[in-house]
Amino acid sequence: MTAQTIRCTVSQRSSIATAIRFEIANVKHKGHHKMNGQGFHIYWWPKNINSETSNKILDRLNSLNSAEELASVVAAYAGRRVLSIRIAQRIFGMKEELGRFQDLRQVAAVPGIGTKRFTSIINALNGHV
Repeated sequence: MTAQTIRCTVSQRSSIATAIRFEIANVKHKGHHKMNGQGFHIYWWPKNINSETSNKILDRLNSLNSAEELASVVAAYAGRRVLSIRIAQRIFGMKEELGRFQDLRQVAAVPGIGTKRFTSIINALNGHV
């Protein structure tokens, strides 16, 4: 079985741009290649989110009262624990230091927040980016 990974950027004028990771697995079956399956992951980063969506997410994040609540919201959306309490505490530490988050770049700058965690946080707080 071989897998190919293609990275591209897709622009949508109306709302946001996304980075897409697309994987296709090819399986040789009885001498023929056939597509076994495909999947894609959309990863968000602050520059890819429009201001209306960004403000909605920031309002939701700033309304949460604890690191535990943030970790719980993200886990409930993802269906599994994606955000550890330690990372959630770092986010809340940054929030306390700033007073409140004004920009998603501030969230992305928290140590331990990469594209996958940032995407999980954004999707959970927005409900359906």
